[in-house]
Amino acid sequence: MIGSAHWLTDGTHKEIILRNVMERHLPETLKVCTGFVYKTNQISTQIDLLIINKSGYTLFKEGELVIVTPHAVRALVEVKTTCEGPSKLKETLKKLAENARLAEQEGVQNRGDFWCGLFVYESSQERHDELLEALSEAHSKGDFAIQCVALGPDIFAKFYTTGGPGPMWITHNCKNFAAGCFIADMLATLTDNPGISDFPILNKPILGGKVAPVSYICHGDTKPVRVESIVGK
Repeated sequence: MIGSAHWLTDGTHKEIILRNVMERHLPETLKVCTGFVYKTNQISTQIDLLIINKSGYTLFKEGELVIVTPHAVRALVEVKTTCEGPSKLKETLKKLAENARLAEQEGVQNRGDFWCGLFVYESSQERHDELLEALSEAHSKGDFAIQCVALGPDIFAKFYTTGGPGPMWITHNCKNFAAGCFIADMLATLTDNPGISDFPILNKPILGGKVAPVSYICHGDTKPVRVESIVGK
C-alpha cells in the first residue's frame, strides 16, 4: 500500500506480521520482542525478532524494545523483505550467526533449547546452491550453525544433526509452504514437542509432492551437492 514511500515502515510492518504469527502459537512463557543481547563487554546488533523467557530478567525494557543477557534468550530471527544476490545473503547470514553465537553462550543453565533463523519474504527461484554456500560460510566465519532459512515462499533450508553422512543443511522446494516449515521447526525446538520435532512433512512424499529436497551441503564443506531424491532417508 505504501509502495516505496517509506521502506523502514514497510520492513517494520513485515516484522509485525511474523511476530503476530509467532505469538499466536508460542507458549505463554515466551515473549517476542526486538532488541539486543549483551554479554560482558559485547553487544549484538539489533535483532529483528528476539524470543525471550518471560521469567528471565532484562537489563532494559521499553515497550517491545529490550536489552537482555543470554540467560533470557530462546531464539533469534532476522527478517528481510528481500535478500537478493550472493554477497547480501552471505552478509546477512554471517551477522545472524555472530549474534546467535553471542546469545547461545555456553554455560547458560535452565534456559531451554536455543534456535535461530532467517525469514525472507520475497526471493527469486533456484537459489538452493547459493543459500547452502552462504550457510556454510556463515558457520565458518560466525562460529554458529543457523538452524533454518525461509527464502521466499518456496525455498526452505534446515540444519540436520543426524542422518546422512553427518551434520548438514538441506534445501527443499516447498511451493508456498516455506513459512509453515519455518514456524513448525521453531515451535519444535522451543516447545520440545516430539510430534512437531519428527517433522514428517520434510521426510515423506505428502502434499502431492509439494515438499521435496533439492540440494545439501555437509557441515564444513564449501560446495553443495544436488540430489535427485532423499525423501524418507
